[in-house]
Amino acid sequence: MSNCTSCSPGYYLRLDNMCYSTCLPRFFPNTLSLVCDNCPYDCYTCDSKGNCLTCNRTTDFRALLVNSTTQTSRCVPMNGYFDSQIQIASLCPASCSLCLNLTYCTSCSNNFFLRTDNQCYSTCLTRFYADSSTNTCKNCLYDCYT
Repeated sequence: MSNCTSCSPGYYLRLDNMCYSTCLPRFFPNTLSLVCDNCPYDCYTCDSKGNCLTCNRTTDFRALLVNSTTQTSRCVPMNGYFDSQIQIASLCPASCSLCLNLTYCTSCSNNFFLRTDNQCYSTCLTRFYADSSTNTCKNCLYDCYT
């Protein structure tokens, strides 16, 4: 069996140096070069403009987000995960329900409260009280110590 260096129209060169009529997931058919090119890291399938068409919720923990204003789409991390610029979204700390990274929570899991350092804790500091409706630590009124 020989390897291909180029393909006939309607076929695309894959990484195994063989020509196929379709590209594998995470690749799109480049109709100019007749090569299967990489999709952006967050897409399971994409179009030639780099818009995500589908996402992999099961292994990448990403869901499709369509921006109707710009007519673009990306695969964004699901709740409890954050984007670390690689294919698989990274898991937030257990105390966070939403986070930007391992040290910056934006929302806390039940029974945890967001402090001013953007971390979630089971208790609040002195001069703060735990607001269970928002899962945040809020300032006590006036000069209250607790």
